[in-house]
Amino acid sequence: QLRAARADSTRARLAFLISDRTNDGPDSIIRYARLTLTLLNRTPAGGARELLRAAALNNLSVGYSDAGNKPAAHRYLDQSMALRRRLHDYAGLSEGLFNLANGYDAEGDMPNAIDNYQKSLRAARAMPDNTARASHEGKALSRLAVIYQSLGDTAVAARYHEEAYRLLEHASDPANLVNALDLLAMQRLREGRLPEAETLAQRADSVAAAAHLSDGRQIAA
Repeated sequence: QLRAARADSTRARLAFLISDRTNDGPDSIIRYARLTLTLLNRTPAGGARELLRAAALNNLSVGYSDAGNKPAAHRYLDQSMALRRRLHDYAGLSEGLFNLANGYDAEGDMPNAIDNYQKSLRAARAMPDNTARASHEGKALSRLAVIYQSLGDTAVAARYHEEAYRLLEHASDPANLVNALDLLAMQRLREGRLPEAETLAQRADSVAAAAHLSDGRQIAA
């Protein structure tokens, strides 16, 4: 039985990796996330199993979101986040709330998007003070900056842009750093501060080249 349990645990991890990396569309994400959960139900209880369960529920939510089934997406994301709260998995909770905010952002629901980006930020700030925390904080702040810019609150947008840049500069997260640099460069252009915008754009190109990023300037929402 122990050998079988270990095998199921390994298969669960592999199924999760496929759900996480597949490019075959939402049906593939859903299928392998569900397989992960089925296999986890046959393995001994433990923190590592529950962390993987939370991540699989998150991927199941993403699959249903991509398939256009928003009620199912919200249901599984709620389950994932409830489990992460119980496990004090603040990194996972921050990421789940960020994904939820992205969904509202894409739908044009700015109040709910702002609320969930702020919640993602608060969850990130409960993490240990390290580069992962800085990355989660920086991502949420960058998105908040974009929203406030679109709402015409340029002062708040500028503050969030600058804070995101400072955090991501030290986060070992080149893709999000390039995005933050580009957004801050655009902010400086809007303010008429061309030399600073040029410096920031050059820095973005330098970071992208060093990290071999061919397309580092996307906003996921």
